Amino acid sequence: SNATAYGIGLHVYGSYNDIVQKAPILSSGLYGIGIRVDGSSNSLTVADDTKVSVDGKGGIGVLVSYGKEQAVKILGSVRASGYQGDAVRFDFGDNNLGNKTEYRGSFIRSKFNENQNDFEKLALLPELDGALVDDFIAGGVIAGHGSAVTIAKNAYVKNIHIVNGAEIYGDIVSQWDPDNDLLQYQGNDKLVTTITFGENFKAGKLGTADHDFSFSYDGNITGANSIVLNLLAGNTALNGKYDVRAVNIQEDARLEGNATFNLEGVVNLSSSSLVSTYALGNTAQGSFTNAGTLSPGGKNKLGQISINGDYFGLDGSVLELGYDTVSNDVLKVSYIAELGDVKLSLAPVKDYYKDNFTRVIALNSLIEAGSLTVNGSLSLNDPAFLSPTLQSATSLNGNEMTVSVARKANAYSQYAEDRNSRNLGLALEVASGNADGSLGEVFKQ
Repeated sequence: SNATAYGIGLHVYGSYNDIVQKAPILSSGLYGIGIRVDGSSNSLTVADDTKVSVDGKGGIGVLVSYGKEQAVKILGSVRASGYQGDAVRFDFGDNNLGNKTEYRGSFIRSKFNENQNDFEKLALLPELDGALVDDFIAGGVIAGHGSAVTIAKNAYVKNIHIVNGAEIYGDIVSQWDPDNDLLQYQGNDKLVTTITFGENFKAGKLGTADHDFSFSYDGNITGANSIVLNLLAGNTALNGKYDVRAVNIQEDARLEGNATFNLEGVVNLSSSSLVSTYALGNTAQGSFTNAGTLSPGGKNKLGQISINGDYFGLDGSVLELGYDTVSNDVLKVSYIAELGDVKLSLAPVKDYYKDNFTRVIALNSLIEAGSLTVNGSLSLNDPAFLSPTLQSATSLNGNEMTVSVARKANAYSQYAEDRNSRNLGLALEVASGNADGSLGEVFKQ
């Protein structure tokens, strides 16, 4: 491991380079950099089974620090385990002469006019007139002591793709602000960063759904003005705090976990907006749209998803909610929650259920909102409830659900392999119907 301070393992200059890193890069020096990319339209890949490890204080695993339209793929591992180390960083840095007279970045270039006491926008250099990074593909291990990914306020990253194989440890932080007054951009598109979960990168074409996608992330994402979360397909579990601009769950995607989504701004569209004016994929601040499946907590465990913003359950979307004998999952919405033709999927989680257990659950105890409106028709969706001994049922009456749990016939004795074990199973079936105290723990499932 190289102990040189401020050292760089691989420095990429020029443009239109296609580079695959297959050898390990190891550094323990202060503020070391594993790979630094400058120029324009370069493609960098950290290959499978390739390690980039930067262990010194303030180190950066992969840094993109200049240019436009870069592509970065991490399929191996990039780690920055030193104090305040960033695994991946997109940052033009500061001007040695100071940032008041000129501040350069992707889509940003200006100088301060002292006579007018204001910033004057300047024409961009050709090598800066575009996103610093068009596509960042995370398909390996990305771990940082400071953060997993940092986007500086002067660096526009267009797309981040989380694909199968990704393991991310540390926060994702974006300081980029598409509404910055110094932004040098004449187009109509909003310069937001879209983080997409569930693309089939191995199929060779981004944008293709990967129905086998599975990803769990316990870190936080900060980018209230700039980041939009797009769940395309597969299963994503998020268990953290997400200060983002908007969230969209596509038809083939499922989101679960215990998470808080703080959405900058509030849409607060009028009643009936759901089918008339609102569409999946909107990047308006404050919007959380669901066309797929949303599951607070996750399978076989209770939890809560909190949305500080507005929630729109589009036609055909599923709310997957669990319950036990006294509690249930909760979707908590601070402002408007509007439901179209939504399917409710209620399944019991691990608990002890007496024979013929029945419970009535009101919709407003499952969805706690400042204003809850059902613009469509609620229906029941068969839950994916797998138990060797229990079976559940749900009936819908208006905005109330009656749930019931019963034991299957020969619940325990059916698994017997001999006479003695069958007799034990029969005894358990008698005892299981109304077990009190600690005996109930035996029958939790």
